[in-house]
Amino acid sequence: MIVGHCRFSWVGFSDTGRLASDIERAKIELWNPMRMAIRFWLFEQVLLPSLDTQIDQGFVVSLLISVDLPQKYRDRLEAIVQERHFAFMRQQKKILMKLCASKFLPHSWMGTKRSIFALTTMML
Repeated sequence: MIVGHCRFSWVGFSDTGRLASDIERAKIELWNPMRMAIRFWLFEQVLLPSLDTQIDQGFVVSLLISVDLPQKYRDRLEAIVQERHFAFMRQQKKILMKLCASKFLPHSWMGTKRSIFALTTMML
């Protein structure tokens, strides 16, 4: 089975989080209504049609969101997930790289530069 991972809207060490002066500022930038409108448009018009029409439906997609994701965006995403057998949401306050990596990578890669690269690549 193929497991996909999408950091849909998560506050963390990402482009938004690095550029903000504090966590509250990062949340304001991350959940800016215009940014979220573009994000949902790309998600609904580009990614989902591609996933919906896959011939081999033997896959799942995990959508990572922050526990603080505003309710209107959470509700919209939950409605999308409920319509699809392959999608599910995971909410996290803090992501533990080692724990996350251990679900996808060989044990021998753990704690190496190779594991961080592989995990980062999966998160893009």
